[in-house]
Amino acid sequence: MKHFRVMLVLVTLVLFVPACGIAQQPVTLDQISGFMELAWQSWQGVKDYTCIFYKRELVKGHLLNKETIQVKFRKMPYSVYMKWITYPHKGRELLFVAGKNNDKIKVHEGGVIGNININLNPYGEKALKDNRHTVCEATIGSTIKLLKDDLELAKAKNDGTFADLGIKSYEGVTARCFRAVFPEASVKPVSTHLAVKGKYYSADITVCIDSTGLPVVVENRSASGKIIEYYVYKNIKINPGLTDMDFSQDNKEYRY
Repeated sequence: MKHFRVMLVLVTLVLFVPACGIAQQPVTLDQISGFMELAWQSWQGVKDYTCIFYKRELVKGHLLNKETIQVKFRKMPYSVYMKWITYPHKGRELLFVAGKNNDKIKVHEGGVIGNININLNPYGEKALKDNRHTVCEATIGSTIKLLKDDLELAKAKNDGTFADLGIKSYEGVTARCFRAVFPEASVKPVSTHLAVKGKYYSADITVCIDSTGLPVVVENRSASGKIIEYYVYKNIKINPGLTDMDFSQDNKEYRY
């Protein structure tokens, strides 16, 4: 833990040294890979977290409205609680705990139909109707893994262009941002969220890392500039000590 704290201090110092000169500066693949490796190491020290999650995705060719979601996450056992706090889905709640409820998601909408709970297969059509990723991929760690995979592929292919965008702000979150652009011919089909061997996840990636050492902004775009995914993690609290009650339908703060 002492080594982890020292590493986090160093990451903070490096990330928040102001970028001088022009807004977008070249940066090497090794430099970006180094930051992502540190992010992965930081993730190993995360047991649980809470945050406000901003999400916008391209699903089946349609760019959906931005969603604002209160999130609680715990690694062991894998547990997710989400509550939508703005329209169009205000009041929706989602609860998933690995090994509980027959490994199904328990969800209900807001409003007058909020008393009707349904159980969904995490990999089923209904659960993925408005989502590019399953609840089993709904973590900062999964995001880091996708980014690491793309950078490792870039090393193997020896291609891509990379830039330091400096300090930027998204949804009130301020962080050091980097951009990676990959050849369009080497990118996976936009129609699938799944990893495709030998293909990049997206053509144009912006990732921002804050003082936690974790990516707090990820924006994936197609080669034509169309948004595929937009994620912002705001007010992250690392290791707050979440308990079983935070992931229980018996929690009196929830509407189950």
